Amino acid sequence: MIPVIRSMPELWLTPVQASRELGVSERTVRRWIVEGRLRGQQIKRGKKMMWRVERLSVLALREAEPGGGVEVAESGESGGEAAVSAPPSINVLQMDALVSEVRSLREENAEYRRVIEIQAGAVDRLRQEVTELRGLIERALPPPREEDPVEVPEPEEVVPWWRWLWPW
Repeated sequence: MIPVIRSMPELWLTPVQASRELGVSERTVRRWIVEGRLRGQQIKRGKKMMWRVERLSVLALREAEPGGGVEVAESGESGGEAAVSAPPSINVLQMDALVSEVRSLREENAEYRRVIEIQAGAVDRLRQEVTELRGLIERALPPPREEDPVEVPEPEEVVPWWRWLWPW
């Protein structure tokens, strides 16, 4: 589950911040996002598109290797660009973030339960009040008379609209 940027801004970095933490250029961070070495997303701010990098993937990448998560390739084939091993699937920092998310969801759930209990009590009180009012109305009004049948008139023959124009 990827956290939403608006609810958890501390879990996301700009490419500049991520490049400072990893000791590489901003362009390298963007390339790693595209390659899948870092998790990130592009968001729209007005007319401008901005990148956000997941902090946990930056930390996992930094911890993956003893040299800060980045090792420079030895061969001349890659042109001296950094090659990084894949980050572990889950680490302690990710686990802590997940645990804190579960705690906050449990607190939110408990709050919703309290609201539901309060509303259920209000519904019960309203049901009792309706029952009492129904009893008052039944006592105040006389019972209906069964001896006076209501005469229902016979329905008139329905005349089609065109008969008004052409009566023949």
